[in-house]
Amino acid sequence: MSKGKVNPANPVKSVDDFRKAHDQSFIVPERFREGIKGMGPNGWMYLGDFMRQYKINPQQGALYRKDFDGFILEADKKMIICGSTKLAKKLRDVPK
Repeated sequence: MSKGKVNPANPVKSVDDFRKAHDQSFIVPERFREGIKGMGPNGWMYLGDFMRQYKINPQQGALYRKDFDGFILEADKKMIICGSTKLAKKLRDVPK
């Protein structure tokens, strides 16, 4: 190993790179945001399907779900997550 040279195949990583790979308090909310964005403003999914698709562990998801309450509602005893708070409000107002 030569001193002073960085192998381009193994670049030096930053603190942000470390957080993206190992910090659950960064990873889980980022997966929620990615999934919400991926649904688009008029899309919705059952929360269980959403968490499986975006690889969110249910226990970890429960810790951060409150941060996304505006996107989540309950219908017929099932939790639903929406692609926008506007859609979530609209669905909450639908008579059941």
